[in-house]
Amino acid sequence: KGYFQGALCLDECFMCEVSLLDLVGKIALSGAQILLSGDDAQLPPIGNFWHGVPPPAFLDSDLMKELAPVRIELTVCKRSDASLHWFNTLCRSSTLETMMVEARRSFQCQGDPDICLTLDNRRRQEINKLTNERLAPPGSQLLQAEDGPILLYQGTPLIGTKIQPPILNAVWYDAERIQGNHLYLKDDRGDEVVVSLEKAATCLTLRHAMTVHKSQSRTLQGHVRICPGARPGHVAPHWSLNHLLVAASRATTLANLSME
Repeated sequence: KGYFQGALCLDECFMCEVSLLDLVGKIALSGAQILLSGDDAQLPPIGNFWHGVPPPAFLDSDLMKELAPVRIELTVCKRSDASLHWFNTLCRSSTLETMMVEARRSFQCQGDPDICLTLDNRRRQEINKLTNERLAPPGSQLLQAEDGPILLYQGTPLIGTKIQPPILNAVWYDAERIQGNHLYLKDDRGDEVVVSLEKAATCLTLRHAMTVHKSQSRTLQGHVRICPGARPGHVAPHWSLNHLLVAASRATTLANLSME
């Protein structure tokens, strides 16, 4: 009594903090069946420590061997086309220098991007602000949000930054209208969400750009621009092959990608 006895499926397991994996290990002690799925090339959690020490890679850890002694590797890609799958596969064995040259050669989508994937929050905020100011029609209402000012108009693309019901972290929203002191939204399932403007300022931000970390687990339609540094043409010192792989693999085709 009081112990979980069923089957537990943990998706995106390589993105889980070690404290959560510790809880899963304790659940397994009660005889529960554990099914883990994920991509070991995904970016690990930020600030992932166990009693002040960074844990070993989960894929090769003793915990993985205990929780999932049977391993099945999926080899068919259903998100992207063959050319993008080829690029993503090369990222697992080539050097960053080689793959950045290939990315700048191959990612040639033209025009304004539908979304930008950045390495850090400063560049994300810059792109969001500039794009919002360019697209907002006259008469848009200014919302002084915690993450930066937002000009609200019908169709403003937003994303939740924290859980403050009815707003949920990482869920996408589109602004519908402002009525009184309330903002009416549609979430990514098409359901209407109503939130006060005061609360919206604390838990919503623009989504013209998002960090590579935040984009994990999403499939992005349309033109995706990858921004590996602080400005066009710049590559930050801590930009890695994993960042490039995760960013590129959010798109569905090589033709939808471009590099800043």
